[in-house]
Amino acid sequence: MNLKLAIISGVLSTSEALKRQLLEYSHVFEDIVLFGIEDYFPEKICCDLIIYSSQIAYDEIQLLSNEIDTKYMIIASRTVNFDTIDSLFKIPKGEKVYVVNDAEPTTIQFMEHLENIGLEDLKMVPYYPGTKTDPLVRYAISPGTLNYMPDHVEHMINIGPRLFGIETIHQILKATGLLDSLGRSYSEKYLSKVIDITKRSARYASEVSSLNERLNLIMSSIDEGIMVIDAKNKISIMNKPLVSFLNLPYRNYSGEGIDKVIRNQDLVNFCIGLTQGEESLFTINRVNLLFTRQKLSYGDTIIFVKNIEERILESNRLNQELVKKGHVAKYTFDHILGKSPAIMEAKYISHKLAKSELTILIEGESGTGKELFASAIHNGSNRALKAFLAINFSAITDELIESELFGYEDGAFTGAKKGGKVGLFEMANGGTLFLDEIGDISPKMQTKLLRVLQEGEIIRIGGTIIKSVDVRIIAATNKNLKAMVERGEFREDLYYRLKMGTVQLPPLRERQSDIPLLIEHLLHGEYEMNQEAESILMANKWKGNIRELKGTIEYMKAISEGRVLTEKALPKSLNEKKLTTTFLSDEERIILEYVWKCNQQGISCGRQNIQNMTYETLGLTENQVRSRIQKLVQKKLIHSKTGRAGSYLTEEGLKILKVPTY
Repeated sequence: MNLKLAIISGVLSTSEALKRQLLEYSHVFEDIVLFGIEDYFPEKICCDLIIYSSQIAYDEIQLLSNEIDTKYMIIASRTVNFDTIDSLFKIPKGEKVYVVNDAEPTTIQFMEHLENIGLEDLKMVPYYPGTKTDPLVRYAISPGTLNYMPDHVEHMINIGPRLFGIETIHQILKATGLLDSLGRSYSEKYLSKVIDITKRSARYASEVSSLNERLNLIMSSIDEGIMVIDAKNKISIMNKPLVSFLNLPYRNYSGEGIDKVIRNQDLVNFCIGLTQGEESLFTINRVNLLFTRQKLSYGDTIIFVKNIEERILESNRLNQELVKKGHVAKYTFDHILGKSPAIMEAKYISHKLAKSELTILIEGESGTGKELFASAIHNGSNRALKAFLAINFSAITDELIESELFGYEDGAFTGAKKGGKVGLFEMANGGTLFLDEIGDISPKMQTKLLRVLQEGEIIRIGGTIIKSVDVRIIAATNKNLKAMVERGEFREDLYYRLKMGTVQLPPLRERQSDIPLLIEHLLHGEYEMNQEAESILMANKWKGNIRELKGTIEYMKAISEGRVLTEKALPKSLNEKKLTTTFLSDEERIILEYVWKCNQQGISCGRQNIQNMTYETLGLTENQVRSRIQKLVQKKLIHSKTGRAGSYLTEEGLKILKVPTY
């Protein structure tokens, strides 16, 4: 493995624990570099693959000014350490227990993981800095954050940091090219740990049924369908996701013959190894399920099952935002918030282009919502009921991109899966393929992509059969493709083929009047924000656009003492700025300009007068005018007096309108 890897966690000790987990599988992870955000963190990190310990760690990094230079990234999913949780099963049922961590989001996440392994019979209470203590609570569980443990608790149980889950280990092995060589041993080790903890928990269970219940709970916490078959073709384990996939009644199938449980003989033959190939697709209840068979060293066979839709998502394994969206376009134009002229124009053009069959190029800075627009365009098109697939060119190597887009035949190259693989162009036939970060595509792939756009045909790697595909392309980039064409970095013919329909997305700084609406949406009705905090957010330039705004709101939620977010909860970089300029809405500026004209002419400027003179432009009622004037008074831009004097501009108000004060 020649890749330079790094792990970034909230604290260095967590990164060290995650490295030890990887070393269980191979010594090649010995040179992995470790970082802790709360410990020393360098100004610049340069590596091939960064593994963020959680979405929270990733979001914190986005708020920092440190330079992160990487080709790929993985945002990990983690679960509790099976090796250290024996003591949890000794806690009496119904006991009130503190679940301890460093902040509310991480505490809630840790508590959910504990529930997933069968501890829902405890009364778990989240405990993090700022939480009030209950002297009657005797137990506390911590993932290594012992310094946050309440002093009065009698039994403090430390199970250590949460470790990488099965899907994340799979992603890491695949990204580093080690899946083929280490995948089998990894599956065996993981399953062995699951079975081992179940056996150990049996020592504390009063009945055999309790053992089976805990086994099913642990196995059901894994997203994939899993079944273990012994040498006599009897089911040892069948987890809840697989029972759901097969549309079977939910009960314990342990000890039953597989042919008595599954009536599809072809599927049974595959599971017990009577058919060739280690991977096969079966359609059950109109759902396409991918079955993968793996023989374990001690004679059992393990079957992994996932919906083919999840298999499609693997093609975007290093781009977590696309993974979340999946292969179905989840968003429509109604999800795009904003009433500013810039965003309304972008929505109008996109809506018109959606009805056409034109290839579309979406251009905009990072964080402006290119994926959201692509999804909305697909849902507004005649292909809305067909597949919507996505691939990110900045997140995948050139070699992998080709196999993901075009697929490959059986034996096309070393490590190719038996039976070959269907590419995204074939999967998206009749639908839409979203090509994100198209500016990062290599010259070789530019040529291949242009050929598909021109001919509407593809050939799998290692194949000879030409297959016609009907796929609508939506591409997106935050780069200046025209300048790249001029520098010879991007094919001119491909550029004009992609931009048959063009959508320009405005940065947030050009649609600041939409910020209050976006803030309200991000607060989800669970929080409020005071005027000063909102004003500071309104005045910020938001180089990271909506993504940066969202991260800031989430940060404020996490550290706020209550449900009202104030300027005290702002990130330090924003709170230090305060207001260098006062933001005015279009309505406020018109009212301010009218007040100034009245002041210049010596005319009384009361609410009713303002309402009458601006009604044609603004259409505001007298009460609405009163509300706007109150805000301008709060901003110290006007003085408002009762009686004939009316309103007049302050020095600050004159400065805002750039009127000389001498």
